[in-house]
Amino acid sequence: MRHIALVAALIITLAIGWAIGSAAADEMQNPRVSFTDVDWDAVQSLLSKNDLLRPEASGDASSANVILRLNTATFERFPDIAKSSVPVLLPFDTATFLSDRAAGLDQAKSTDSYLSGFHATKFFLAGPSGYDASFAVRPSEVPSLSDLHFADQAEVLISGSSVLYELDSFVTEVGAPVPALEPDYPGIRRLLIESRVRYTFMRFGVPYMVSLLCFDGGPREHQLSCRQADRIAVRFLQSLTVVGGMPQPRPAPKPPRTVERPLAPSPDFSYYGPGQIIPGTGMRGNSGRVDYTVYAKIRFPFAAAPAYANSQSFMNWGDCDHTGRVPGAVHSKEAPYHCRVNDKPLVFDESKNYAYPWQDISVSTDGSSLANVRPEWATRARTSDPATATCVMRVQTAAIPISTTSSRFVTGWCCETPSRRLSSCSSMRRASIYDFATCT
Repeated sequence: MRHIALVAALIITLAIGWAIGSAAADEMQNPRVSFTDVDWDAVQSLLSKNDLLRPEASGDASSANVILRLNTATFERFPDIAKSSVPVLLPFDTATFLSDRAAGLDQAKSTDSYLSGFHATKFFLAGPSGYDASFAVRPSEVPSLSDLHFADQAEVLISGSSVLYELDSFVTEVGAPVPALEPDYPGIRRLLIESRVRYTFMRFGVPYMVSLLCFDGGPREHQLSCRQADRIAVRFLQSLTVVGGMPQPRPAPKPPRTVERPLAPSPDFSYYGPGQIIPGTGMRGNSGRVDYTVYAKIRFPFAAAPAYANSQSFMNWGDCDHTGRVPGAVHSKEAPYHCRVNDKPLVFDESKNYAYPWQDISVSTDGSSLANVRPEWATRARTSDPATATCVMRVQTAAIPISTTSSRFVTGWCCETPSRRLSSCSSMRRASIYDFATCT
């Protein structure tokens, strides 16, 4: 069995193979959920080495828990940190902070002063399934990174997860080892997918991931190269300490709620299997993979039929994601052509896309390896009220193995609307580990 943590995917239409038709309600499948076994004893042992966390002889029973004492000290800096069901690793100088706090000096210092050159953002989210956080850094402000010659601000994302989803088969490469970090993070792997460099590792029995957006090429003044991102990621990883988190009882298993479906499927609505994309349009020429699992309780509004959710990259009027068109020069409306990656007949007319059967579309050939599982890494979904806005669900982290020997995978996603956009797209809503993610 393979595992995947916190993946959100839009699954609305169901069919088998290349057949087109309606799917019975029982074809939808609930995700198979499992949990990590967090080694809180190891966390307790590590924190007990700090004298400032050791209980006072006259203290009550609760003061003997060093984990609780740490959460009490850091919650003002990171709200609700104790809600995380896994140890929260952040680039925070916990030892110096605790020392300053004991001396009454911490109130005069900002959180950034403890972040090793990184800057806190408004995005820190902890809950029953773990935590997600975002940090910013300007290399010019950090002496060890000032030679990168990157003028803008880079964003670093980190996630830790206690909830895993099981997959039936292996879906992606395992990444490359990182010798410089191996002593601190045994088994750590580096993987470049979808314009993001990612580092995945296990600590305390928990899968963690650190990622940065980057350009796989030479350095540019306003575009971070992946080699530059590696330097930032290494500094970030070397600065991580335990800042909080709290052991929590494992909830009793209960079946997730799938999307409610009409008793009588419409005879007018036809579709290909979810995850089945146009041949050759996925990463490295993949054609997707049909998956009936409902990971996210997100609907597309069909109140006013017909309705469509599509990308034209590899459809009519599309640019074939810059992989080439045949013939190359196509400018006049309704001119015939096809993408170089396959022989699907197309015409230069976007209106031709608004017709059934509905099919999942891969919008980028250099996108996510999750194309093997959920090809539409930037699938459009819409809120139940069409007047609200378009909600774009982005599966940004793909399905990434956390080690060569582990069958666990980590992923991430975010939702955004014109009025509400997350600065970090690494987070799944953590309100409940059994709730399907929703765009609100």
